[in-house]
Amino acid sequence: MRQLNDIGAPGVAAGMLADAGFDVVEEGVRVSVVEWPDADLAWRAVSSVGPAVPALAGDEAHLARDEVMRAIEGWRDARGIYRSRSDHRFVIARKA
Repeated sequence: MRQLNDIGAPGVAAGMLADAGFDVVEEGVRVSVVEWPDADLAWRAVSSVGPAVPALAGDEAHLARDEVMRAIEGWRDARGIYRSRSDHRFVIARKA
C-alpha cells in the first residue's frame, strides 16, 4: 500500500500503468456529488465504508458517530440535506 500513497497526484497512476506495460488511453478529473436527505442516511452512508468498521466494532461506537456527524456538519445545507463533493482523478489504460 505504501506505493499507492501518491496515486492521486497527476501522472502517478498513469506512470504505474505504463511501467506495467499498459498504454494510457485517457487521463482526467471528474467531480462527483453525493446527497443524503437527513442525518440518519448520511451516517449510514459514511459508516458503511471499510475504514469505519474497526471504529464501530467497540463498545463506544456512539462516540464515532458523534465525531463523524460533527465533522460533516459543514456538508449540511439550510434544508438539512447533506452534500459531499469529491474530486477524482482517473486513468484509462489498455494492455498492448
